[in-house]
Amino acid sequence: MKSIAYIAGFICGLLFVGIGFIVAKKIGENKYGKSEKPYYDERQLAIRGKAFRFGFIIYSVLEIIMIGISACEIKLPLSNTYIHGIIFFTAILAFIIYSIWTDTYFQNGERKGTWVIIIIFAVLINIFAAIFPKIRGGNISVVNLLVTFFLAILLANVWAKQIVDNKTANEE
Repeated sequence: MKSIAYIAGFICGLLFVGIGFIVAKKIGENKYGKSEKPYYDERQLAIRGKAFRFGFIIYSVLEIIMIGISACEIKLPLSNTYIHGIIFFTAILAFIIYSIWTDTYFQNGERKGTWVIIIIFAVLINIFAAIFPKIRGGNISVVNLLVTFFLAILLANVWAKQIVDNKTANEE
């Protein structure tokens, strides 16, 4: 059983993320003023559906592979909990990366820069949360390192897409 401090820290972390998400949504909501809200057009909705299917297929295939590994009783260097978390994040990342590169991740009229700043802030918080226990004599938090890794991949894709879009705009 986990300690009370661990459970309290986990709950506080979830509350912090939830409150941060609400604040970020309010900040990033209006690029052109309060009268116009960001929205997805029909093309974006169709492509996001395809991206979701893509992520779901990846999730399903990786879980089937994991079932096979478990059935064969093959020992892996990480616990099953971490592996299932990695599979889950990989499927979400596939959805997000496909959405970024097809211009459907951000809504029309949404402030991309605000979200990038929020994601950078989340990366820094996760780095601190991963390393802080080690400073106090404990172990590095693997979960926070995984979240940091996946958020860094997300940021790298957003920046790479922005660079490609800028080059394309300059060539035209």
